Amino acid sequence: MPAGQLYDNIAAITAVGLIAVLAIYILPTVNFQNVKTVDEQQLINIAQNLLNSMLLDEGYPKRWGSYYPFNEGIVQSFGLALSEADKFYVLDPDKVQKLVEGNPLGYVSYKKIKSLLNLEDYGFCISIKPPFKVHVEDKSISLQHLIFRVSVSDWDGRPIAGANVIATTTYCTGLGRGRGAVIQLGTKKTVNTTNSFGQCEIEQIISESNVIDAATVIYVSLHGLGTYAVVYQDPPPQNIARINYVNETIILTQNGTPPPRAQVEIEKIFIYNYKGEIVWEYTGGQLDFITYWTGEGDPPPGFKVWSKETDVKNPALIFFIFMATLPVEGRVPVLMAGPDPLWKGYRLTHFGSYPSQQATTVVVRRSVLISGMTYIAELTLWKEI
Repeated sequence: MPAGQLYDNIAAITAVGLIAVLAIYILPTVNFQNVKTVDEQQLINIAQNLLNSMLLDEGYPKRWGSYYPFNEGIVQSFGLALSEADKFYVLDPDKVQKLVEGNPLGYVSYKKIKSLLNLEDYGFCISIKPPFKVHVEDKSISLQHLIFRVSVSDWDGRPIAGANVIATTTYCTGLGRGRGAVIQLGTKKTVNTTNSFGQCEIEQIISESNVIDAATVIYVSLHGLGTYAVVYQDPPPQNIARINYVNETIILTQNGTPPPRAQVEIEKIFIYNYKGEIVWEYTGGQLDFITYWTGEGDPPPGFKVWSKETDVKNPALIFFIFMATLPVEGRVPVLMAGPDPLWKGYRLTHFGSYPSQQATTVVVRRSVLISGMTYIAELTLWKEI
């Protein structure tokens, strides 16, 4: 065989062999990637259908979130939609609150919802967050000189310019201690706009002397979208009460061991709407005090200690001013916002499980309306291994 033809045959055999080797090692990889892509797409389809089902279905009973007292056995089918809403993707705030784990008025367990949705082979988690992030840095010098640095960004970290920032500070001035103390309330309102870096500064000078506490409600809005944040100068004690809202009724529940002398008076209540406005105001009277459980032991979390019906269907924020007797401090005002986690701008921080590191997860989102405010409902789904 001539040398040239021999070399041609060797080259052809080598090329065929190389193709065979590449087929063995590459084709399975390509096929695996295609399968993985198909699996992910199927997972995305399931997640989208699941999120739509949660947001568009009312569940049964239609107003299952408004039952009080509440037991998860009431819920026979799961859905968060507001009954008889005039548009899609409007959620019932009472139902959403029943996803807040530890809610003293009761909540639905993750296991229960998995069962109702037939998701035995899948894991998921849900959050309902504001349309943008608001970070407030408290740079205050004193109770008379408040300074806040507000930063606004989208959820990818890009700054948002031109956002309107309204800061309303409620402060208490007082003389004396104990029941003879004279307490007066004042407010200070300041407006600013974020710059090209998504930042602005709020500065407030309170001229009154003897300021003993202050809290600032910060409302940030842009193109009809808005969210709240509350900054405490003196974080409220955890054992005063917990603020809840269901079926147009404010319900205060016991939150741990009550303070000494077992009585907390309600001085003032403000309810804010989705525009950053106070739409309901209440001044406490002689009967508006909390007398805690006096039986053996401590009352359990969720024990109702006070309630008040309102004419507000869907509050965006509830702000309380209490008078309470605290160790060392004596009789002092306590400023507190609720219900949790509304004062942080969220409707739901996290509900559900957490995926393992090996699990392939997909995330789907949808804007929704709750109490007239826009939020982002986010669902993370994965196939359990």
